Parts: sequence; C-alpha cells; structure tokens
Amino acid sequence: MKPAIVTSLLICVLGISAGQILFKQAALFGSTKHGLIEAWVLSPWIWIAGAVYFVATVLWIYVLRFAPLSVAYPFMALAFVLVPIASRLVFGDHLRPMQMFGALVIMGGVALTSL
Repeated sequence: MKPAIVTSLLICVLGISAGQILFKQAALFGSTKHGLIEAWVLSPWIWIAGAVYFVATVLWIYVLRFAPLSVAYPFMALAFVLVPIASRLVFGDHLRPMQMFGALVIMGGVALTSL
C-alpha cells in the first residue's frame, strides 16, 4: 500500500478510537435534572463523537477506493489496542495483564496480515 493510504488508515483508526472515548464521555455526561435520552441529546460529547465517526467513515471509504478490504480491514483491529490505552489515560480504567498481552497479539496479527 502507498504511504498515503497507510497514513489514512491509521488516521481512521485514531478517529474510531477517539470516537469511542468520546462516546464514553457522553455516557458519563448527564444531569439528574434531565432524563437519560435528553441528557445524551444535550451532551456536546455525543455530537463531537458523531462528527468524528462521520469523518472517519468518509476517510475509510476513501481508503477502500485504493486498498483491498482484505488488506485494509485488519488495521481496524488496532482500535482494540488504542481504546483501552486511551481509556486508561482518560478515565483511569485498569488494564489487566491479559488485556495487555491480548493487545500485543492483536498488534502482531495486524503486522502479519500487512506483509
């Protein structure tokens, strides 16, 4: 794959990962004054997350114009590595040793499938 396509793929993975963190923030956003659905609709986090997902989706479609799905899609697995790390940094989530080992296995799998 051309470097520009790989870069676009990585930006897409970062966008999807950031979107997950933003969705979690939206889930935490709320007030006892509002019902759950109303709190989510009023949450700026959910709108930002939706915008990030939209941009990532448009970029993904661009990538698919130039890369086979069978080659590009395994890169999306990197989100399973980035989201727990970001969740640890942003929300203080605990990462268990098996999760870290699993992340290494995923990274190895992505490396193998990109050869």
